[in-house]
Amino acid sequence: MKDYRQVEEYFEDSLTLAHSLNKRNEEIEILHGFGKMYIELGDIDQAIHIFNEGLDVAKTSRNSKFEGIFLARIADAYALRPQKKAVEFYMQSLNPLKKFKELDMVAEIKQRLN
Repeated sequence: MKDYRQVEEYFEDSLTLAHSLNKRNEEIEILHGFGKMYIELGDIDQAIHIFNEGLDVAKTSRNSKFEGIFLARIADAYALRPQKKAVEFYMQSLNPLKKFKELDMVAEIKQRLN
């Protein structure tokens, strides 16, 4: 658990730096990695929170590719719970992912929906 705390501090410091330098793409990448770490830790609520933060940054910086990726990650997180919210986010993620020809991810999502 100590290693994860160090990683968490690293993510927070990196995120603060990227934000202060107005490096939106780096901020998006950091938030994506941060959210994935919380999934690995089993902290689904925190992962969803971080992925939503990433989604907001992707939307404001008009990064449609990562908008689709964050929507898919939010759906993945919800899918770890017995809720129907995952389907909603999977459906929302398809258009931005198709737009940027992320066809592997589109195929994965369609498979999850079946």
